[in-house]
Amino acid sequence: MDNQNNEQQKADQLRERVQQSILEIISKQVEGGEMTEQRATDIAKLVLEKLPKGIDYQRLIEVIPTLDDHFEELSRAVVPIMIEYEQKLKQAVEDKVKKLNRKRANRRGSRSYKQSDRISKKNLRRCV
Repeated sequence: MDNQNNEQQKADQLRERVQQSILEIISKQVEGGEMTEQRATDIAKLVLEKLPKGIDYQRLIEVIPTLDDHFEELSRAVVPIMIEYEQKLKQAVEDKVKKLNRKRANRRGSRSYKQSDRISKKNLRRCV
């Protein structure tokens, strides 16, 4: 149950961060005369529709990249968050590979951890 609460809390924080970033973008553009109030309202409606309160983390990660499909100005909010997510994902994969290589090296006893780590980094770069 705690894990579910943590995941939901993580999703809520990310959703609020995205919404805040989008609000800043549309506010600046409306104030600067670069966006009409109607367009800002349309963007707000879309964001509230696609990012409802209580959305789970996985669904949120699927939806965020689609926010700028109709409103390209939202890419300034979407792209940094997706880059951050991809970096975290890549780091998690690298950590998992290192852990597996350590186990394998310990079982084999023939390769040192550093050799296994170099091999895993080389193989991981090919995949990315």
